[in-house]
Amino acid sequence: MKKRLFALFLSCVMTAGLLSGCGGNQADDTADTGEGGEEWPATTIQYININSESMGSEQVQAMVQEFNETNGKNITVEFNFVSANYPEIATEVQSYLAAGQDVGVVQVGYAYINYFADNFPQMQDINEVISTYFPEDSGFLDETYGEAVLNLGYALNGDLAGLAYGMSTPLLFYNADMCREAGLDPENPPTTWEEVGVWAKAIRDTTGNYGFAIQNPSDTWSIIPMFLSAGKESIIQNNDGVYSADLYSDDTVAAWTMLQDYTKEGLHVQLTLDEAVAAFAGGQLGMMLTTSGRAAYFKENCSFDVQSCMQPTFEGHDLNVCIGGNVLSIIGEDEAQIKASWEFIKFLLQPENIGTWCEATGYLPPTKNAEEDPAVQAILDANHLMAAAVAERDYAAQWTSWPGKNGLQVDQYLVNMRDSIMSNFDDVATAIQTTEDTINELLAE
Repeated sequence: MKKRLFALFLSCVMTAGLLSGCGGNQADDTADTGEGGEEWPATTIQYININSESMGSEQVQAMVQEFNETNGKNITVEFNFVSANYPEIATEVQSYLAAGQDVGVVQVGYAYINYFADNFPQMQDINEVISTYFPEDSGFLDETYGEAVLNLGYALNGDLAGLAYGMSTPLLFYNADMCREAGLDPENPPTTWEEVGVWAKAIRDTTGNYGFAIQNPSDTWSIIPMFLSAGKESIIQNNDGVYSADLYSDDTVAAWTMLQDYTKEGLHVQLTLDEAVAAFAGGQLGMMLTTSGRAAYFKENCSFDVQSCMQPTFEGHDLNVCIGGNVLSIIGEDEAQIKASWEFIKFLLQPENIGTWCEATGYLPPTKNAEEDPAVQAILDANHLMAAAVAERDYAAQWTSWPGKNGLQVDQYLVNMRDSIMSNFDDVATAIQTTEDTINELLAE
């Protein structure tokens, strides 16, 4: 009798095993077995990003799909495009956390690293993730990054808040055909804002088009270099851990006054980011200052001879530009989601995927193993618009990241300052001084 019962039990077990092996799809509560026999529970994470159509959306979604189909660890990544603006990324993350949900991988702009580190305790220290869950990856960071680029991801609290991914510099893209029509030499583009004014006037007077537009989203990436290239070494001061803004000087007032005058004269036009991109690609705008991350989009979508040069500086001052872009951060506290996020980040940082990323966007390769990859170098060489971006890295400064609970508000006041000067035509000296005073009050709270 016992033998018959045991045989029946064994038959049931074998039948159940056969049934579970059929059907192709695993249920949400099953586990996959990865390398070394480790079981991976079915896990879904978000990939919250800024990859709009003009920032490589199609190719990034294809990479996500490839990871989902090939990771072999039961991980599903959901592509979650929020906005091309990093402050809205922060809002999206907050909505997930407020609902009691972990997030996954987030593209955090360099300027917002300290805000995230100070206000989202769910942000993981990448060094801790590796030492806790992936000791076999202890050499990954040194093998993948140069020290200076890796340091871009550290917050003031000492945590490695993210790994450098998007790396761009601001370029002045220009319609070489329109410039020739205006009697200008595209082979010798402007190097100062004073020269930009001359070119813009020639374009307006000859073609009737606006001369130029400056990227105008709700972040500070194109605002801070106007201070840095007008004599400021930094716009944030650290006095024994007490932070303050440093915006006002005669030279910064003169620089912003020049830009305001260009707008009043119809040489510069204030447009939203999407409007400016469309106007330039459509041939209604002579020049546009925007991220090198749009080099691929302009190369593919401009029917005219599009060229690029480094961002201009103000006469008498050295060029300083902000490294734009983002780090890949892990935000969440669930172990399975943290581990899944790390696997996805490693996938994105593979040299061939960095090559796809650079080709799709115009970002510079952040990883040293990708920079040394012949295929990635060929991609950079194939897009003539990237030469200026590569050269401009020698003039790059860190995008200012404000600490404390009011970090996003600080940036908003800088955006408001820009708009008051360039759209409302408020008194420049008053706008800069008022903004500096207000920011210092916020930082003191």
